[in-house]
Amino acid sequence: MRAAIGAAIALFGLVGVAHSNDCSGDIAQEHHPGNFNFLTNSWMEPSGNFYRYVGCVKNLDAVNDLKVDWYIPGPNRSWIPPDEALPNPRLSADGQARPIDGCIEYGNLTDTTVAQFLGDALDEEYSHSARETECKGPVKASNFERPEIQFPSEGWQQEIHTFFPSDLEKEHDTLLELWGKLNIKLIDSEYVIDFSYEAAPYKGRLDGNPNDVLFRPIFPNDRDYFDKAVRSDVGIDAFQKLGPKGSIRYAFSVFFDRWVISPAFFEFSDLGQKPIAYVQFPAFAASSF
Repeated sequence: MRAAIGAAIALFGLVGVAHSNDCSGDIAQEHHPGNFNFLTNSWMEPSGNFYRYVGCVKNLDAVNDLKVDWYIPGPNRSWIPPDEALPNPRLSADGQARPIDGCIEYGNLTDTTVAQFLGDALDEEYSHSARETECKGPVKASNFERPEIQFPSEGWQQEIHTFFPSDLEKEHDTLLELWGKLNIKLIDSEYVIDFSYEAAPYKGRLDGNPNDVLFRPIFPNDRDYFDKAVRSDVGIDAFQKLGPKGSIRYAFSVFFDRWVISPAFFEFSDLGQKPIAYVQFPAFAASSF
């Protein structure tokens, strides 16, 4: 699977290939609160007429997994194994990168600290919100005025890579690694989100079972648009069983030619629909809906 994903990276020019193994970016910070040891970093890179802003966390602990949630830039709720790094790309039309302080939650006791990342003007607004300054969790983008954009002519391609357990009662022994590809594009009168993936136990932790995991996309912003525009046979709230390999398409009607970026997530849950992990991706909502 790693070879296949490598081919996809070469084809699409996906994010942070030179950075991803070690989080080598522009504003590295080491964090050593208590018994935890991790590094945060961030960078911005051009992507067609847009920009990719990337947040990255590397677990510096040689023994223990790191549960982490960097609210604004990501990675969002994930378990990073020892010596692994996890980058998270986000889409923006604003190329004026600036250093921003953002809350990062770590460990099972949901302790928090502040880590600096590169973000755009909207990220800077988020960082001043009460939820962010008090480290209360992610902020809804729809609470802020967002710039209108044209739908990216080349669409959006994103490598999906994350780690999470299939059983929250046995986090270490059931850790899974997921690799996938996200492709968002316009097709005639609709735009589609194609997601394909493979998931397997991480490095010999054989109790991990991708058949014990459900997933679905969640759209915390612009919900009226997504409810009314969806054209897929699969409802946007419907859980799907993950399994070791799969693909799915979500389709939405195109009403207008002006859009806003609407941050969305894939939510991974246990069979009782209790959320386990999240991966962020950019959806698009009609700005005048």
